This record gives sequence, structure tokens and C-alpha cells, in this order.
Amino acid sequence: VISDFGVRAVNCADDTRLGGVKLSLDYRLQQIVEQAADKLTKGAIVMVDVTNGDVVATASRPQFSQNQPSKSMGGTHSELVNRAFQPYNIGSIFKIVVAATALENNTVNLFDPFKCTGKITVDGRDFACHNAEGHGDIDFQKAFTQSCNPVFIDVALKTGYQAIYDKAKALGFGNAIPLGENVGEQSGNLPPPHFSTPQSVANFAIGQGDFLATPIQVADLMTCIANGGERKKLNLLDSVLDASGETEKTLKTFKNLRVIEQRVAEKIKQMLTETVTSGTGKNAQIAEFGNAAGKTGSAETGWIGEDGKTMVQAWFAGYFPVKQPKYALVVMVENGGKGGTAAAPIFQAIAKDTMTITE
Repeated sequence: VISDFGVRAVNCADDTRLGGVKLSLDYRLQQIVEQAADKLTKGAIVMVDVTNGDVVATASRPQFSQNQPSKSMGGTHSELVNRAFQPYNIGSIFKIVVAATALENNTVNLFDPFKCTGKITVDGRDFACHNAEGHGDIDFQKAFTQSCNPVFIDVALKTGYQAIYDKAKALGFGNAIPLGENVGEQSGNLPPPHFSTPQSVANFAIGQGDFLATPIQVADLMTCIANGGERKKLNLLDSVLDASGETEKTLKTFKNLRVIEQRVAEKIKQMLTETVTSGTGKNAQIAEFGNAAGKTGSAETGWIGEDGKTMVQAWFAGYFPVKQPKYALVVMVENGGKGGTAAAPIFQAIAKDTMTITE
């Protein structure tokens, strides 16, 4: 009986046909992720096996008591909301999509030169770099590893909203990802091109403004990059079991679809590796396990938090190990500030623990 909701199960114990639903979750990895998630006040973590698209672990914080869910109903911290399936601004994580589009369209090459003065002006509005003094002379690859906003806004304006939108759509943004039969998530928000202005393109280029995506969608993106530009169908449901524990019905579906040219995906992988080795993602390094590749995100929301300051979502998304990727991992710390300091260390701890038990 689930008294808090006025619901009860009838005659289940007498139904010998009943088994259960087997999930794709790996209990060992789920335990690692749950322990890491306990460090979050609010946020979410998602891990995917990049070889087959299985969601092997996912956690959301804050939690609620499954025995007394009514205690969390109407609460101020939205404990009943699974943040892994909720849309957020993703910040500089989206620069991966901009880079893939621009490199495919030959708008830019890795070593094209730029100059960052600390800001870029678009239709009379200044968009700042996180480095207030600017990065100075910088090439495109370093602009990626150092997450330089002005360079990516410049490249996005040259590439065009439509092309970036089409690539984002192909990568699953703007649509709920079906994780299994009757299981999905929120779709997020991918503003259509007819609403675009130069300033909205600038916001789009750095993953802010009206663009929203879920941690699951970001994990899908990282899985695609880890697989050299092939997008795999993600699965959370594995199978239906009968009462004896035997598989009665397989729920997994498999589908590979190339959405990024392999030559471009390899360049993206190179930049993601450099980001961890020498860029903004240094706190995610796992050198003793073949290291990780990934991207930081610090997404300004425009919302005011409980402390009276603008909320900034902290992200780190990547995969590991670098040469033969096994897992994609996304850490989102709600109102955590900088992704490199709030999310990357959690990514690092999970990756190390994962490699320790799976090597």
C-alpha cells in the first residue's frame, strides 16, 4: 500500500506470471554515482556505456524518502524532480556543437588565428569572455580548450544559426530522448531559426539564452563524440522478466546513426582531450587510467538564487579513457558556479572509482 498517494496493489503476490523490469543500470556503477551525488546539494549525474548506449548509472539530488514521499510533496527544493531528465542552460558544453558545425562547413580550422580582447560586441551589446583581460592572440583549438566566448560567438555568426540548429537537432537537442518503451524525458528547448537575431546567435553559441537541454541529452552528445560521430540509441530499459527471472521480452533497441563526419569528430576528440590536459578541465584528469576528455560549462541563467545572486549551472561532460572510451559521464551542479571547479572534481572521482573496479 502506498498510503501517501491513496494507491494500493491488489493480488500481486498471487500472480505467478509477474516478474519485473530489468534496467540497464549497473549496480556497482550506480553505487559509485550515488555516493558522489551525495556531495551535491542540487544536481544530477548520468553515466552511459558508450559501446552499447546503456544508461548504467543516474542520480538526482536532493533525494526524497521512498517510504515517505509525502514529506517531500510541496517542498521548496523539488525533491521529487529527477534533475537528470530536466532541462537547463548548458553553457559552454554547447561549443562542441558549434565547433562540429563550423569544422564540417569549413568555416574554421583548428589553427585559424583569432584575437580575444575580453569581449565581443554584437549589435551594440557586449558579450564578455570569462577572462576579463582577454586571451589575446589565440587559435581556434586553444579557444575551445580555454572556453573563449568571443571566438565562439564570432565563429557562430560566420557559420549561421540554421546550420548550428540543424546539427543540434541531429544530435538530439530539442526532442525528448526515448530511453525505452514509454520512458522518456523532457525535450528541452531548441529555439527555431526564424526567431534568431545576431544577439540570439551569440547566446546560442555559448549555450545560454533560450536554449535548454537535459543531462541525458548532454550524455547522448558525449557518447556520440566518443564513438567518432556515430550517435547510438540510449537505453534505460533492458527487458521484462518472468517470475523465474528469465527474459520474457527484450526492451532494448539498437540504432547507430552518423551525425558528425568522422574527420571532424576526431578533431573534437583532440580538443576535448586538450581541454582536460591543459585547459579549463584540468580538475577532471585521471592520468593513471588513460586520462579523460571533456568540456566544462558555466551557464548563466538569469534566475536569482536563494543567496540573491544570479544562478550559474556548473557542468562537466566527457568520456574516459581517451584512447578506447568506455563511459560517457555528465555532472551538473545546480547553481554550482564554475564547471571546472564544481563539477570536474566530481567527474574525476567517479571516473577513478569506475576504472578501479572495471579495469
